[in-house]
Amino acid sequence: MFKFFIIFLLSISVFTFASDDIDIETDIKIEKILYENGKIGAEKRYENNVLEGISKSYYPNGKLFQVANYKNGKRDGEFLQYYENGKLWGRVFYKNGKPFEKIFFKNGLEEGEFLTYYENGKLAGKFYLTNGKLETYETYHENGKLFEKFNYKNGIKNGEILKYYENGNLKIKAFFKDGELNGVFERYNENKKLEYKGNYKNGKKERLHESFDKEGRIQMRIEYVNGIKNGIDEYYIEGKLTSKVNNVNDKKEGTMEHFLPNGELLSKTSYRNGLENGIAYYYNKGVLFGERGYKDGKLDGTEKQYYKNGKLQHIKNYKNDKLDGISEFYSEDGKLISKKVYKNGTLIEN
Repeated sequence: MFKFFIIFLLSISVFTFASDDIDIETDIKIEKILYENGKIGAEKRYENNVLEGISKSYYPNGKLFQVANYKNGKRDGEFLQYYENGKLWGRVFYKNGKPFEKIFFKNGLEEGEFLTYYENGKLAGKFYLTNGKLETYETYHENGKLFEKFNYKNGIKNGEILKYYENGNLKIKAFFKDGELNGVFERYNENKKLEYKGNYKNGKKERLHESFDKEGRIQMRIEYVNGIKNGIDEYYIEGKLTSKVNNVNDKKEGTMEHFLPNGELLSKTSYRNGLENGIAYYYNKGVLFGERGYKDGKLDGTEKQYYKNGKLQHIKNYKNDKLDGISEFYSEDGKLISKKVYKNGTLIEN
């Protein structure tokens, strides 16, 4: 223990002026404490007998030990502590007397536990550093429950990553290697139901990825290769298939089908290199009611629409996404109602 004794107390009266011209006297005192060897042990500043501003303390050899900031008698702002050799040992930030961040140092580098706090004084984060590099990282909800936990190797994310809801239930479970997602990624809702599951390799989506609704029913299934959609691409409502297509290098390829949740087919469209190509068919309660021709994503060829009785309702011709040629319209009993002729989208005969 160091032995201190007060050597003197300097008192200064300072007048300040309020906006209503009433003099307000502030009593400022500087307190100095000395070691028995005569060296300064501490310097403290008071206003009206309350600690205010910067206070410092020293080692017996005169080296700085601590620097603290005070406001209304409470620590507020940066607090520093040093090793006897002058290197920084720790830094703590205070607000209204409560710490909300702590950092410790060794050989000039952040070392050991690094702590942060909420304004209410509860722990907000806890990080462990070695030679200035993160090893573990934990943050907390204001209710004290763990929010997330990361593992690091040489300051880079490695190993299991966990995130939690305020109620303590797991939200995300994933794995990192050399700072990138690798392996299985899982996300859960607050009621512990799986929401999403997929694999990653070097930070990119790989193989099958699936999402689920709050009841745990499948919503989506997509296959990836090196972060690009390749393979099945399916969507569901209440666990029932509503659309499916195949992807090649992130582009739709082959037939895409849409369904009602009861399994009823709504449409079939052919794709090539990500664009509609060929005839698209449309259905109502299992009965064909329309068809369209496409070429490279644009309407091209014949469009037909049918009545419920199967009779032709109209027939139109397209070229390069524009009406081109004869368009005919029929009554439900099959009689021709009208006939129009288009050229490059412009009506030329009615």
